[in-house]
Amino acid sequence: MISRRGILAMAAAAPFVAGGAARAAPPPSDLGVQLWMVRQSMAQDLGATLEALSDLGVRQVELAGAPELSVGELRRAFDVAGLVCVSGHLPLLQMTDAESDRRIAYALEIGMTSAAAPMPGFADLLEVAPGDRLTALMAHRFSADDWRWNADRLNALGERAKSAGLALAYHNHNVEFADLGGQTAMDLLLERVDPALAHFQLDVGNAVLGGADPFDLLNRCPGRFCSAHLKDWRAPLETTALPASPPSAPFGEGVIDWARWRRASAQAAIATSFIERENMFVGEEVGAVAQALDYFTGLD
Repeated sequence: MISRRGILAMAAAAPFVAGGAARAAPPPSDLGVQLWMVRQSMAQDLGATLEALSDLGVRQVELAGAPELSVGELRRAFDVAGLVCVSGHLPLLQMTDAESDRRIAYALEIGMTSAAAPMPGFADLLEVAPGDRLTALMAHRFSADDWRWNADRLNALGERAKSAGLALAYHNHNVEFADLGGQTAMDLLLERVDPALAHFQLDVGNAVLGGADPFDLLNRCPGRFCSAHLKDWRAPLETTALPASPPSAPFGEGVIDWARWRRASAQAAIATSFIERENMFVGEEVGAVAQALDYFTGLD
């Protein structure tokens, strides 16, 4: 187990490990961190991990993978570290109306202005006991009708969230790019979801993993993507629309042209981009955040 002192020491040393010299400029203001990236560190010491992110220049975060704490405890932890939790991943598509209303209220109490549904659901899932839903979800084979249900459910949830003061998005993995007979699930969602009720959070790495062209998505669907996740994969990458989690790459060492993406993202007016890495050891997490911040600061 890494101690609090160890986590903070990694933050102090990270700029030198990542770039050979201390960061000369703060990170771009639109960049945040998806907390799933540091979930193992948070499990060991939430306060030290958030403080370490703040020391690296992070100011906004997206909630996922944090320890199970009360709203007040989480809000205080963010406040003490000088971080704003602007968004979160909430499993709303696997929740009933009553459950989703409670989760929306939770998001607003923490201070979120938006939330993303990170995984799809299906109609019969809502009849399953909450503790068994993830197992049922993983075993389910999604049809075009299931994706239509998800689009309609996003519209309904988006209306409930909007009336409460929270913007709702859908976050893609790679499975949304499976061929459903001439169109992908992502195509279907983009066609059927009402832009006035829900937007999309484009996970660039997941789109590439699914065999999609994220630049083409921005061009074909202007205004539909209001936030993004930035992550990359090691080469060679075997694309697949089946559930997969290949080794992630440090930024600048993978398969994605991030300089081109940052230009396209700015032109598409994507307001916030959250950096994320997958499949790391706990001792690598904070340093990987520093590497990402250094990389994108250098690009800008």
